[in-house]
Amino acid sequence: MASDVRAYIPREKRMLVEWLARTHPKVMQWRNVRLGPIPHGNPAFNTVRRYADAVLLDNNVVYIVEASVMPDYTKIAQLELYESMFPETPEFSSVAHLPIKKVFLTSMLDKYTKDLAESKGVDYEVFTPAWIKDYLKEKLSG
Repeated sequence: MASDVRAYIPREKRMLVEWLARTHPKVMQWRNVRLGPIPHGNPAFNTVRRYADAVLLDNNVVYIVEASVMPDYTKIAQLELYESMFPETPEFSSVAHLPIKKVFLTSMLDKYTKDLAESKGVDYEVFTPAWIKDYLKEKLSG
C-alpha cells in the first residue's frame, strides 16, 4: 500500500544557505536563532523562544532574515516581532545596540507582499536558483 505522505524537503533552508553563501560569505552567521529573553531566566524554558531563520552581523549592522519559497506575507510580521525581541536576547547583548535590517527572502516577486514589506521597512529579496525554478515549475503546473 503506497503512502500519501510526502517526504519533508527543507527547501527554505537550502535557499537560505545558498543565498547567505552568495551574499554574505565571510560574515558571522547564525541559523535557526532563538530570540528574546530566556523565560523566567531558566534555560529549561529556552525551547519556547521564537526562532529566526538567520541572524548575521555585517559591517556593524545586524540582519534578521526570514525565508520562504513562496511569498508569505506573515513573515513580515515575524520580522517585526524579531526586531523587537532582538535587544532582549542575551546571546546578542554585545551587539544589541547596532542597527537592525530586516530581510524577507523568497523565490519570486509578489507585488502585494513586497509593498507590505517595504511599508514596514523590510528588504524584499528575490533569490531563485535553478533548482527552485524547477520546483516552482512543477508546483505551479500541477
